[in-house]
Amino acid sequence: MLSRWPLAEVERRAIPRRSADRKQQVRALVEFLAEPKRQPPITVLCGDFNAAPGSDEIRLLTGLRPPAVAGWTFLDAWETAGDDSPGYTILSAG
Repeated sequence: MLSRWPLAEVERRAIPRRSADRKQQVRALVEFLAEPKRQPPITVLCGDFNAAPGSDEIRLLTGLRPPAVAGWTFLDAWETAGDDSPGYTILSAG
């Protein structure tokens, strides 16, 4: 469950998909969220970004480099509320 409150609005938008375009994906996604007609009091961005926490595309989201859209940075939920473990979603065999 994402929220104990009902979601007021759910939308989908196509974004570039090739892994080499992840930074472009982040920019497209944040530009979409930052559109003036979408200024909700709280924005929760969820997804499997297929990128390491220190990657450029994640750093664009978390403000560790200039953000994709000025004033739009996000907290990493695992960094904020995790238990200091790596937070892997798939265990490697080995």
